[in-house]
Amino acid sequence: TLFPYTTLFRSASLQLRVADEAERFTVSVDGVDVWFTVTGEGQVAVGRGNEALATRYAIDPEYTGMLAIPTTVSHDGVDYEVVEIQDYAFSSSTIAATSLVVAEGDKALTQCALTGVTVPAGVTAIGAYAFYNCSALAKLELAADGKLVTIGVNAFARCRALSSLSVPASVEVIADQAFSYCNGLQEVTFAEGSHMAELGASAFACSKANPGKLKSFEFPAVRTISASVLTWQAELTD
Repeated sequence: TLFPYTTLFRSASLQLRVADEAERFTVSVDGVDVWFTVTGEGQVAVGRGNEALATRYAIDPEYTGMLAIPTTVSHDGVDYEVVEIQDYAFSSSTIAATSLVVAEGDKALTQCALTGVTVPAGVTAIGAYAFYNCSALAKLELAADGKLVTIGVNAFARCRALSSLSVPASVEVIADQAFSYCNGLQEVTFAEGSHMAELGASAFACSKANPGKLKSFEFPAVRTISASVLTWQAELTD
């Protein structure tokens, strides 16, 4: 009578093992090895997939400079389109549990040294905490004619060197706290014809102790604007 359950457990175990063993490889980009994980036929994501949080870095965390993520990469004679940036791919946090990252994000053990990143047109999603606490990140280029739909929870939170942001028309969701505590951010614009549908809670919020410097924020025609989107943006005039 236990046979069906044994079969079920074996099947679940096999599925988990297959997911954990997704093909990963590195490609040299701008002089640094970048990790990619195959997510489908002819498609890859930037990151190391299901590895432990502390080892999900897509690049050497000590790499300093601008990184232009390529539109396509090749491995073993196969061409892949880059379609996603995975959760925690460039995050400076190495705390081993997601719950601790949420509660103790300021206690990151390593600092991401990226100063800029270019996201190619084929990327549809930037994962949760993808660039969290990359405090040196001063330049973010999102392809104006791209397919980006979602910017995940805390994706760029605490990127304090970032001074401006241009959101492409394709973006539909900026999730909770996606750009929170980006104290250096002074201007946010949304492209003409914006498809923005949801601005998450505290998406651009700062704090009383460290208020934001936003001077211009052009609200698009959004269906859902959550609470506290612009909390403690003391210099905002537009």
